[in-house]
Amino acid sequence: SSLGAVRTQKGVSFVCATTGKKKVWLAVTLSTSLVKENNANATSGSTTTVPANGSNADPNPVVNVDVSKAEAPIAAPIGVRMAVQPGGAVNGEPFAQAAVVQLRDEEGKDVALAGVRVEAILLGAQRNVIATSMKNIEVITDAQGRATFTNLSITGQVGTYEILFIPSGLGAVISDFVELAPGTPKTLRMALQPWGARSGDVLNQQPRVEILDMSGNIAVSGAGEQVVAEVVGAGRISSSLSTSRVELNANGAANFSQLSIAGTAGLYQLKFSSPGVQSVVSESFAISSGDAAEVRVVTAAGGAASGKAFTQQPVVETYDADGNLIREAGW
Repeated sequence: SSLGAVRTQKGVSFVCATTGKKKVWLAVTLSTSLVKENNANATSGSTTTVPANGSNADPNPVVNVDVSKAEAPIAAPIGVRMAVQPGGAVNGEPFAQAAVVQLRDEEGKDVALAGVRVEAILLGAQRNVIATSMKNIEVITDAQGRATFTNLSITGQVGTYEILFIPSGLGAVISDFVELAPGTPKTLRMALQPWGARSGDVLNQQPRVEILDMSGNIAVSGAGEQVVAEVVGAGRISSSLSTSRVELNANGAANFSQLSIAGTAGLYQLKFSSPGVQSVVSESFAISSGDAAEVRVVTAAGGAASGKAFTQQPVVETYDADGNLIREAGW
């Protein structure tokens, strides 16, 4: 056997011992110039002196191994293993099942060693593409040598990811694939803009609205909520809107089918809103005059004589039900 480097964690010092090809960390007690240590594999009453900081360190102070009070050694960790796989990944929220990694020795046995920092790094499905972002990525091992990532979360686009867990100075491990699901609904988005029509007629292109989470993923959890459409813009108070409420479907979309606007001809916009999320406003679109509903005399006929044309010919105009002048030929 041989003894080497000394390390201290949380007030407890350890010396690295080598027996053949196997390394173990042995708990020691530091004094002013010596370190006394209990070793279960040594002969009672024997002592060994080694440099306190490794073979290249100054020979003073030294480690004095006192095995009169024998205790079992702690195996030296060479890496970590997945004790619990992460699960239940929802965008922007902690995993429903927290990832747990365990320190292990070269034989694959668990090592109970506190104070080792473990960092989590997010990988894409191909393992070489760093994707999106994570929070709460560093954890320190407990007395059992376990690092539990209680508040680890992923924020980004839905898809398949892996997580690389790297303990300080030791071998890493990669988790199983994690499927990131959409998060809580946050905002609405125009998926299909409305196109205009004549006043009172169904819009030529009906709008479609989608509900999104904080990262722009379709938030399917919003299914069943109503999306309400209303007219916005100055001078549109005479407008009325029909079939203005549609439920979000299982795909997180509200598909309007019979939306129409009756009002003064001109440019309009529609505002779409749903409880608890940010609303969205459409692009501008034109509404033209509707069907003829009224004829108005602009200039009355005058100068009538039997069998002759009026000296003042009459002029009439055609208007729709909302008072819009119909300028199309043929009326």
